[in-house]
Amino acid sequence: MDNLINKIIDENKYQKINDNIILTKHQIDILNKNNIPFNNLHDLKELLFLLDDEEDEELMAIAEEISDFYYYHFTNK
Repeated sequence: MDNLINKIIDENKYQKINDNIILTKHQIDILNKNNIPFNNLHDLKELLFLLDDEEDEELMAIAEEISDFYYYHFTNK
C-alpha cells in the first residue's frame, strides 16, 4: 500500500522544465512516449498549441490538465 501511495505522489510532483514550463512526472512521461518536443518550448501556451491537434486520449487529457494549471496559476483573476 505504501509503495502505491509513494508512486502516486512521485508521478504527481511538479518538475520545472524551464522558467515558464512546469509539468508533472506523469505528464512528462506521456509527452516523451508520444515524442512531443516540450524541452525547447518557451511556455505552456506553446505546448498547448502543439497538443491542440492531437487526437490521442492520453494527450488530450494532458492538454486539459495543463490548460487548467495554466488558468489557475498564470491568469490574472
